[in-house]
Amino acid sequence: SMKDSNQTIMRALYSQHYRTLVFITLLVVATSTFYVDQFQLDTSADALVLDNDPSLLALRDIKTQFGIKDYVLITYTPNDDLFSQSSINVIADLKNHIQQIENIASITSVIDVPLLRNGEFKLANLQDNIKNLQSPDVDLDAARQEMISSPLYKDQLVSSDTSTTALLVVFKDNLRYKNLLHQRNNLREKRRQGPLNESERSALRTITKEFQSYKLVFTQQRHDDISEIRQIIKSYKHSGKLFLGGAPMVADDMMTFVRKDIVVFGGGVIGFIILLLLIIFRQLRWIALPLLCCLFSCLIMVGLLGRLDWRVTVVSSNFISLMIIFTLSIVVHLTVKYQELAETTPQEDNTTLVLDTVNSMFAPCFYTAITTVVAFASLSISGIIPVIQFGWMMSIGILIALALTFTFFPAAVIWLGKTKQRQSSNQFQWVTENLANFTLNFKGTILSIAVLALIFSAVGISRLKVENSFINYFGKNTEIYAGMKLIDEKLGGTVPLEIVINLSRFSVEEEEDDDEEFDFDDDEDFSFDEVEEALKQTANQYWFTSEKMKLIKDIHEYLEAINEIGTVTSVNTFIQVAQDLAKKELSTFELALLYSKIPEQFHSILFTPYLSFDNNQVRFSARILDSAPNLNRNELILKIKHDLINQFELEENEIVMTGLLVMYNNMLQSLFSSQILTIWVVLGAIFLMLFALYRSLLIALIGILPNCLSAGFVLGLIGWFNIPLDMMTITIAAISIGIGVDGTIHYLHRFRSEFQHQKDYDLALKNAHGSIGNAIFYTSAIVVFGFSILCLSNFVPTIYFGLLTGAAMAIALLNNLTLLPRLILLTKPF
Repeated sequence: SMKDSNQTIMRALYSQHYRTLVFITLLVVATSTFYVDQFQLDTSADALVLDNDPSLLALRDIKTQFGIKDYVLITYTPNDDLFSQSSINVIADLKNHIQQIENIASITSVIDVPLLRNGEFKLANLQDNIKNLQSPDVDLDAARQEMISSPLYKDQLVSSDTSTTALLVVFKDNLRYKNLLHQRNNLREKRRQGPLNESERSALRTITKEFQSYKLVFTQQRHDDISEIRQIIKSYKHSGKLFLGGAPMVADDMMTFVRKDIVVFGGGVIGFIILLLLIIFRQLRWIALPLLCCLFSCLIMVGLLGRLDWRVTVVSSNFISLMIIFTLSIVVHLTVKYQELAETTPQEDNTTLVLDTVNSMFAPCFYTAITTVVAFASLSISGIIPVIQFGWMMSIGILIALALTFTFFPAAVIWLGKTKQRQSSNQFQWVTENLANFTLNFKGTILSIAVLALIFSAVGISRLKVENSFINYFGKNTEIYAGMKLIDEKLGGTVPLEIVINLSRFSVEEEEDDDEEFDFDDDEDFSFDEVEEALKQTANQYWFTSEKMKLIKDIHEYLEAINEIGTVTSVNTFIQVAQDLAKKELSTFELALLYSKIPEQFHSILFTPYLSFDNNQVRFSARILDSAPNLNRNELILKIKHDLINQFELEENEIVMTGLLVMYNNMLQSLFSSQILTIWVVLGAIFLMLFALYRSLLIALIGILPNCLSAGFVLGLIGWFNIPLDMMTITIAAISIGIGVDGTIHYLHRFRSEFQHQKDYDLALKNAHGSIGNAIFYTSAIVVFGFSILCLSNFVPTIYFGLLTGAAMAIALLNNLTLLPRLILLTKPF
């Protein structure tokens, strides 16, 4: 009675109010378009790391403490000799041109750094005696030798072969951005320690909203600055090869590639889908309606994200593609069912056919949507904000796709009226017929293949590795790849690693070396007054103790000896230079005196970034060779920390390791461990869903096994092909389960229905393959071929997403039309 009542209501709703349903759909879509312009991509580097990562908080403190600002590198390989006057002039012009950009704080280049070996070195008048490449009486040959031998410049400002130099372009601090970030983080930290009062909660909401809003301004400003630098660089291409590098550029370029891929390949995927729908259905309405459903669901979702100010990151950048997949899947199932009913019951009127289609397909489509929502919602346990938002985006998007499809599609079909059936729409039925015959006749073969696939998957999964190679995110023919490769090979590495050591427990020594002769050159002679004046110039002279200097030197040399590390800079870099000039080991007194004699304008290069007297801390700045073939970033980080504790007898709380390398690695390790849990949660939830749907543990087990194999096989492929797990590929297991379970539920639902009518397992299998099997095949074919166009992208994660999504759909198709029915025949659960 309740079923009849529901059908009466549905008939009244669709038959009498179909125009109203179409109108409401169009009204919702039109309303959503008002918020589309508020839809934003988050291009900040913070979107790539854990929001509450202690390493991120530590990096912010280090930047403040040591006066470190964001920077990019410009590499310049001149056509002429680097030390020729023409090359020096080009560098000077380039520097002056870029310096005019409003948000540039400073530029350090080969032409203006101090040359300590150029001419006679006299400490007494050191401040008046330091030259650079632009000095009128500079010795260029001596400058060349100093540049390629001095630890200050070798493989940092100048490559060893003197073919390439770098310009360090430092951005100004955005004080408003820093202040808002500082206020927000202070309130967040207070919230972690205990509950906030009402005024503090209100302040946190206000500041978070203000920060999020200004963050868009800041990231756009940074993007504009990088674009302007690139434009300037282009005007100097005639003089040599120029490339841009640095962490801000990498983050900006990643989102530039993503933005481009969304537009270019989004259009390409739509084009491919149109072509495949035309080949399969050969009728305009069955092309237009699926496309309109996909377009409307995406527009509603984009408008909603704009209204909620949920920003798309690299992680969630493919949500539109996934929305298209799930919307298309529902529409194709409805289309195939409608055509099947129109063919088997041609006497029925159009409204009846639509109602029968909805009645037949709503339950399986609803359960497939819910199980897919569970798969994506499980990403919320990752603890990573971009991943959590991606999970909720997809969960909401799938529900939108379900609601829109079951209102707009039936109403539109009723409005358009009944159309003549074309047999050509079944032209691919031979595929599902052959799969049905294969399943019936090759029982042992299917089970053997499944076992081999399981072994293949297990071995592949054991080979999985979590990696974060930024250089390999970009195609080898791209400018960004060429630039990062050049910086790696000739200028000491691309990805920064920051190590700060606290030396508070090392006591200040009272060294009795005041009477020691301070002799850089035999003709130097200092009076007592001159020495006393020099010591007065710094209140930190006694900081330079022998114990500290030895520890700093040993750690610096240890880091330099690691193959995966390019250049290392610290206060020891300056000490090496000073001892080279003095041609002897310097006492701590001599180091303090030399520190006082260095001109103030060079302190920002030599000391301030590496030495904090107030906090008794030293900073080691290392750059990782991101293109090193055998680099395992997690192992490297763990090894360095282990050796600092065990080899140098430091306490764990005396060591801070941070930088983009550490933060991004932390995010991936956290994501990897959470994804293991996520997969179990997803499989458990789907198992319970199947049990609730069919009231049978056996059917639930039969339904879950093919999905386990699908997810495992995709992960196995990743392992066998040495594809590193990063923040995009690591979520493919949950996605593949979400995709695969759709076909599983549709097939089980149809098989049970056929078996209830036929009471014959073999016949039920053939009928299920000949009906729902076609819809599963069409959906899979459209997605596999449609997303193959993503392989043309220059952004490697997009390529992997296209390939792995296609592989997941193909494997799920084969499992649902071979292994799943074979298990049904084997266990006979109905």
